Amino acid sequence: MSTRALAGLLFASLVANIVLVVTLVLAWEPGRPMEVTLVRPATVTNIYRPVRTNIVVEARPLRWHDLESTNYAFYISNLRSIGCPEATVRDIITAEIDDLFAGRRRRELVLPRHQWWRSKPDPALVAAAGSVEQSLADERAALLTRLLGSAGSETGTARDEAEAATPLDGPVLGALAEPIRAAVRSAEQLRDRRLQELAQAGEALSPAEAVRLDGMVRTNLAAVLNPEQLEEYLLRYSRTANELRDRTSELDLGPEEFRALFRALDPLEQRLSTLGGGTETAEAAAEQVDLLARREAVLQETLSPEQYAEYSLNQNPAYTSQRDRLRELGLPERHALPLYEINQVTREEIARLQSDSGLDAAELAAQLEAVEHQRQAAVQTVLGPEGFAAYQASRVP
Repeated sequence: MSTRALAGLLFASLVANIVLVVTLVLAWEPGRPMEVTLVRPATVTNIYRPVRTNIVVEARPLRWHDLESTNYAFYISNLRSIGCPEATVRDIITAEIDDLFAGRRRRELVLPRHQWWRSKPDPALVAAAGSVEQSLADERAALLTRLLGSAGSETGTARDEAEAATPLDGPVLGALAEPIRAAVRSAEQLRDRRLQELAQAGEALSPAEAVRLDGMVRTNLAAVLNPEQLEEYLLRYSRTANELRDRTSELDLGPEEFRALFRALDPLEQRLSTLGGGTETAEAAAEQVDLLARREAVLQETLSPEQYAEYSLNQNPAYTSQRDRLRELGLPERHALPLYEINQVTREEIARLQSDSGLDAAELAAQLEAVEHQRQAAVQTVLGPEGFAAYQASRVP
């Protein structure tokens, strides 16, 4: 093929390619989106129903704890935000504040009954308790005024607790959780209902029934109180503690001395109470004698010699009658022991003279009169003229 022919073919091919490119360019429309359809079959976990993801937003009901707050100002704001009437807001907040301060009174206010080792109130403690009570009342009023604009009325919670037969207050019992307090009250109510039944039936409480009820309360209390709480309750309200306070009222015992006596004597007293009179059988009578001797030994071992001597005197009616009469007359109590001893010696001398068969009636009368003159002279020496005159006028034997 000649060169001219080959050049002609190449030119013709070039023209054809240009025409093809132009045709393709004209056929393409830019900006037209491509439609793509994605078909995804549902995932089937069983033959009945496909699993679908549904997001559902529901309104949760308003709950009380959404409103409550330990920040009382925020609490009030929450109540008002839901349209709570102002009077209701005041009642709710006042009740909350009253509960708060009732708990503080139970824990912080130290009252004479919390000093379970004392038979007589401590005047300094009474004054201090009044001061703390007033301080708490002022603090409550200030808080209510700041929150609500006025102090509100006093609550009955503290008074109800104070007027209970066995107030659960003080550093130990005052800190009891509400469920435990309710359990203690339930145990007491079981006993009180039984006492009420007996009263309504006109029946007296027998010693055996008293022991049974006391044991029932102790058992129920031991189930809900820890050892420290149970001992605190018994030190304040048990029969053993009450009797021990009476018997040691003149000794001015400290808390640890009283606690030691209580711990040693309580088991003995509990057993003595189950024996009743102790005379039903010879064995019971012998056990009662043994328990009484052990009780006396505990007192003698626990108390100092001076305390035990004073304790023994205070169990003697002849001595206590002298002491009580001196108190009534406003005379020094220290004279009670000399007067008791003078009267003891006088009685012994009278008994000796009356048993002397060698004296006739006139001689006996003269001797007895002389003894009486000597007694009066000894009493006057102890009391002085004015004290003796008051003593004689009161007809103390």
